[in-house]
Amino acid sequence: MNSGLVYLMVRSVRGRIIRTIRLFKQPKYLVGVLGFVLWMAVWVGGPLFFDNDGGEVTVEFADAELLFELMGDTLPALQLAVAAVLALIVSLWWLVPWSRVALNLTEAEIHMLTPMPVKRRHLIQYATLKSQPGILFGCGIMTLFLGSGGPLSRAVWFLAFWVVLTLWDLHSKARALWLARQRELPPARAWRNRLLLTGAIVIYWIALGIAISSLITELMTVRLQPEQEVLDFEQSLEFIRLTVATYGPRLQSEALGWLLLPFRWVTAPLFVMAPGAGTVLKLTGVVMTVVLLLVHNEWVVRSRAKFEEAALAHARRESSKKGPGARYWKTSSRSRRRVSFSLSPVGPPELAILWKNAMMVTRFRYTTLLLFGLAAIGVAVAIPVVFPAFEPAPFIIISIGFMTMALAPLTGAQSYRNDLRADLLRVETIRPWPIEGWKLFAAECAAPAVFAAFTALFGAALVLAMDLLMTLQKTVSAAVRDTDLRVLPETVAAGLGVPRPLLLPLVILAVIPLIIALTCLSTTLQNLLVLLFPGWVQLGGGKQQGAAAFGQNMIMFFGLGLAGLLCLLPAALLIAAIIAAQTLLFGIPLVAWEFPVFGIIAATPVMAAVALIVRAGGRVWDNLDPSREILEGSA
Repeated sequence: MNSGLVYLMVRSVRGRIIRTIRLFKQPKYLVGVLGFVLWMAVWVGGPLFFDNDGGEVTVEFADAELLFELMGDTLPALQLAVAAVLALIVSLWWLVPWSRVALNLTEAEIHMLTPMPVKRRHLIQYATLKSQPGILFGCGIMTLFLGSGGPLSRAVWFLAFWVVLTLWDLHSKARALWLARQRELPPARAWRNRLLLTGAIVIYWIALGIAISSLITELMTVRLQPEQEVLDFEQSLEFIRLTVATYGPRLQSEALGWLLLPFRWVTAPLFVMAPGAGTVLKLTGVVMTVVLLLVHNEWVVRSRAKFEEAALAHARRESSKKGPGARYWKTSSRSRRRVSFSLSPVGPPELAILWKNAMMVTRFRYTTLLLFGLAAIGVAVAIPVVFPAFEPAPFIIISIGFMTMALAPLTGAQSYRNDLRADLLRVETIRPWPIEGWKLFAAECAAPAVFAAFTALFGAALVLAMDLLMTLQKTVSAAVRDTDLRVLPETVAAGLGVPRPLLLPLVILAVIPLIIALTCLSTTLQNLLVLLFPGWVQLGGGKQQGAAAFGQNMIMFFGLGLAGLLCLLPAALLIAAIIAAQTLLFGIPLVAWEFPVFGIIAATPVMAAVALIVRAGGRVWDNLDPSREILEGSA
């Protein structure tokens, strides 16, 4: 490639790294990255450098060997299956005449590089190499989370991931350039090329279908001995394993294996490190992978498609998306007329702030969102009814509901940014509003709190609906009467003095005040930190990406969780004292009808803390000097 383009690429990568390092001068980025590094050291560093006994691991393929040992002789069949799935994806991908921009160049690069005396293939090569920093970063993340073994083993995994992702990137660019070239050709010639491509894919799948059907026919003719016709579960698994182990290596040398050979070459890097891999597989994993990379690279750089205008249009579209009015212009005129709820011309100004902030998330009316939620619950409840053989479905859905209830109060402040994080950028407009500081602070916090609370209530409704379904199934079906599959069994309900159908609703009623209180706590605390330390928080409606943002979110998540526990501690002690006095001193048994009262008692200290935070936030807002904020923001 041209030395000038190489110099430009190296300097661009170097400038990006230096710019990222310079961001560490700001405390919010430094603390965020340190939090990310600490999290990675705990969750990834331990398995990477230490075994379960705390000793250092050897730099060998220990975990990979264990994984492939479990696969055993089924490795060839597994590679064929992965190759078949990849063949299906690629075939469907080529049949769809749609693609993104072929080469991603910025507007400045197009204006600067295209008039230069640079060869066309060098310019295309420069555009393809621009995606390598992102691919390398993605390979690093995949290696940390999906790799196994010690540092040497993970280095091999990194190389395997890089080969696969680079091949996919080059193939997608080649496909996009081919489609762009077809749009430049005369219509008759373009249609002929499209028909030839479609015919080749159809013929390929006819041949592949014949090979697969012959395999299925042969497998159907396999019969067990009469004394082995009835097999238990373990014997059935062993029979399947033996069948796969027998046919896998043989199929690789037959018609099915030859038809899938190019896709086996693509997937070879993911299987070449397996101890059970044969010599042929290891050779093809090294040699043919290099050949595929070179062929795809030549395919891309020798393309005759005109990519400059499409790349320029794409760069301008991406630039317009970052403008201040991008969100407005992307919204259709019909959508702009929708509002979350009707706003009266006369009323409290706090309601107008809630109305404004609610539409920053969605313009659907709350009644429409309620109908969507009910429809989603109906679909979730219908899954166990339509697919009764899938026994884990109710437990999976109930687990999703409980996770939503538990995480929404803590993550609501971070997920929805329609509060002071967006409005503080317009402090010169909002600060003069004739409204008390604590009222404005509470109104700013209300919108994300409402959406987070609705999310948590959706999880609670999901749990109630699924528990009701299992109760009805237990009532009408004799097949499930011997086992209690519901959230809370009959024995617990009998011990608490209520009928079983009322137990879980009473528990949910007790949890709802606590959910609302914790949601308000996380939202108000987040907005107070925005006013106290605006330089530590990313302002604006967009969410920041990267390691620093991930670390900040983790630190904030644990901080909000700790604040919630500290606020719940007095309530837990008070409830424990009430239960002890009721059962030990007065001899009154505990009944489930008391749970809603306990929920209100538990939410009381949390709401008291919320009130104090609102007052503190209002005082900070009243003392805010907008002129100083504007000058500091423009510095």
